[in-house]
Amino acid sequence: MEVYPIGLGRRSGALLTSRNPLVRISDRIEALTTFLALSLVVLMAPVAGAVGTAVHDSNARLYAEQAVTRHIVSATAQTDTETVVQRNQLSYVVPARWTAAGSEHTGLVPWPSPASLGDKSDIWVDARGENTVAPTPVGQAAVDAVGIALSLWLVVAGAAAGFVWVVRCRLDRSRHSAWDRELATVVGGHGGRAPHQTDN
Repeated sequence: MEVYPIGLGRRSGALLTSRNPLVRISDRIEALTTFLALSLVVLMAPVAGAVGTAVHDSNARLYAEQAVTRHIVSATAQTDTETVVQRNQLSYVVPARWTAAGSEHTGLVPWPSPASLGDKSDIWVDARGENTVAPTPVGQAAVDAVGIALSLWLVVAGAAAGFVWVVRCRLDRSRHSAWDRELATVVGGHGGRAPHQTDN
């Protein structure tokens, strides 16, 4: 009796190298497919890690630059606020004027609440003095890196699992067809009766 080690990878390897005459070609194809899929998933882990590291380094530099170049200034509303409804969320914008980067700027900026002419509010501006959003925390770079790396690995793992499933389904259909043909041959060889039937 031949014993196969526990585990998909080891079992697949054992089937590929086995000389047992009961191991069919379809079994070897299925084992090879499973082995290759598992190998790809394992090998993809360091690749995903490397991509995540690159994303972390890039985003960390970007967010650090944002923290240095973006700052808060006081803006003065030039008219009453305008109400904006987006995706069932209420927000406010107002034409405003502010001084930054050595010059005066005007533009439509978000406002925390309804305002009137002359009201003041703090806004974020970039190195050129243009209105922008608050800088992203540098710690977000780690979250971005983990998300990208995990997403990449899951996509590859999902594709590998899907490939194995497709191959297994086709092999199962092929096996079932072979069994049907063999049963038909056996039944036909007994005059249309099942092999276990005998004459009285």
